[in-house]
Amino acid sequence: MKINTQNITRTEYLILRLISKSPRTYWEILLESFDTAANTISALKNLLNQNIISYQDKEFKLTENGKNFISQILKTEYVETKCPYCNGKGINPKSFNLENFSDIIKDRPKAIPEFDQGVVNIETVKNRISFMYYKGDIENKDIVLIGDDDLTSIALALTKLPNKITVLEADKRLVEYINDKARIFNLNNLQALIYNVECKVDNKLKNSFDVLLTDPVETVQGITLFLSRGCSMLKENGVAYFGLTHLEASYKKWFQIHKNLYQMNFVITDI
Repeated sequence: MKINTQNITRTEYLILRLISKSPRTYWEILLESFDTAANTISALKNLLNQNIISYQDKEFKLTENGKNFISQILKTEYVETKCPYCNGKGINPKSFNLENFSDIIKDRPKAIPEFDQGVVNIETVKNRISFMYYKGDIENKDIVLIGDDDLTSIALALTKLPNKITVLEADKRLVEYINDKARIFNLNNLQALIYNVECKVDNKLKNSFDVLLTDPVETVQGITLFLSRGCSMLKENGVAYFGLTHLEASYKKWFQIHKNLYQMNFVITDI
């Protein structure tokens, strides 16, 4: 079967370029496709159906047909441009001595679907903190987190740099867990409170924080709600950090979220 190289999509091109170097897992491909999970899966299925790639031992690789196909597309062998030490983030995750963080939270409550919880790895938490420090948003700051299933608040407290850390969390288990750890390890600047983002913010919390950190559900309505609640708690010239990926949110959704951010008087400084 002759394959038309002119009809290849951008996502298919990125997938083929990546695995032309070496076989890759689905998750490695997903992170490098710069597309949603649904579109990436669709592209993989299309390439499999055309016998351009194969799937074996949990990895995707080029078939002989695919090798011939890719030779018509790439002008040079794929070049890996990401830093092998920081994985392209440009931040040193070992900036702070947080080696005991993983030990402290090893008995953390299990994530449950009821609260749409999805825990990031320890390295990601450390990267977040290093980047926030780099931007000047930890030392002597009052920080509020809306939701904290990643337990970033504990890692922040371990740096001894923030003035105050307040966690607003709907999961009672996490609230009790964070407060217990704060007491056991003398993290006196850390407290967690039960809060459902669907409820209005207590007036005592409004205009009280320098920095907001949240990882909301990846819907336009969800992110807008989380950020609007957080915005009301920030002081003038406050800063917000939030999570948004390509896995669930399309560029069309990103565009709408950006518009909503501007309406809340935010400006995007880093992605």
